[in-house]
Parts: sequence; structure tokens; C-alpha cells
Amino acid sequence: MRLYCDVCQSDTSHVLIRENKNMYQCGECGSVREWKERPYISVKSIVSKGNRSFTGEAELPFDEPVVTGEELVVQVNGEYILSEVTAIDDLSGRRVKEEMPDRIKTLWVREIENVEVKFSLHEGRITTPLKLVLDGEEVFKVDDVISVKGKQYRILRIKTRDGRLLKYPDQKAVAKEIKRVYARYEWKGRKYTT
Repeated sequence: MRLYCDVCQSDTSHVLIRENKNMYQCGECGSVREWKERPYISVKSIVSKGNRSFTGEAELPFDEPVVTGEELVVQVNGEYILSEVTAIDDLSGRRVKEEMPDRIKTLWVREIENVEVKFSLHEGRITTPLKLVLDGEEVFKVDDVISVKGKQYRILRIKTRDGRLLKYPDQKAVAKEIKRVYARYEWKGRKYTT
């Protein structure tokens, strides 16, 4: 069996030497450690990807509560999706903020690996809505200039999923936290004002 060895500081081959004590010996350095497999439970999960939803399963440690806002991995049709818990339904169907896995009926999650970010692009009197699928860790900062479809836009404001409105220079958010980015067309390096 391969386990992490604290002495070798890597995954190494281990041999069970005392079954009643769950004691394993490292095949590389000979150090001995106790290891117990944690019980896991499979929980039904509804994964939101943009405007579509899929049913999947999350394998969760039996003894740790699940909390709204927590990140976890959900399996959907053999694909593993990094997700954020947006809601938890307990066994009675009530929405709760925290629950033990064995008392969860359904987890509601949204994909955060690749996320859909909405933009409002202002060019004079015309505002164009746009949706882009981006890496969830991509950073957007107020007052930065971004390129969209060959045009330059300056970010004016960023609305986050938790309701904050970022509007001061250098305030930033990653794509997975963003609800909408508001930007204004930059013409030859100068602001195009309305």
C-alpha cells in the first residue's frame, strides 16, 4: 500500500505490520506509523455550469460537516469538477448553511474551475452585454485595461457574487467570485466618455 511518509516526505510503499493497531512500516526508511482509512459517504450533488445543471456525486469524509461556500470536487459522468457549495438541503428538505454528510439530501454546487463571467461593455451610449467562460482563478482589477474582441476596455466596477461592488483602483476579485464586470471603451489610450 502507498502512503505518505513523514520521514521520506513522499508517497512510499508501506507494509502492514500490526493489523489490530493499524501500524504500517515504510519500505524505504523503515519508520512506523499508524494509519486508519477515513470512512467516506457519497452525497447527491447538483452541479451548475453556466445555465445548465448536471447531477453528480461528492465523496465526503463521514465525520466532517459541509459548509456553504466550501470548495469540493464532484464527479459527474466520470469527470471531476472543482465546485463551490451554494446550498445544502438536509434530509427534511430544509435549506441549511452547515450539515454533516450523512444528514444531507442534496448538495447544490457551482463549477468554479471554468466559470462564466458577465461583462457590460460601455462604448459611448451603447452598452453591450457579453458572457465569457474563463479560468476561475483569473484576476480582474478595477482600473485595469482588458482586451475584448480586439478593443480595449477599462474596468470601472466589479460586482461580486456576495453583493460587494468594487469601484476603487486596485480592488480585485478572481473570476469565480465575480457576478459582472463593468468596463468602458478606451480610444487610443484615452477614456471615451459619455
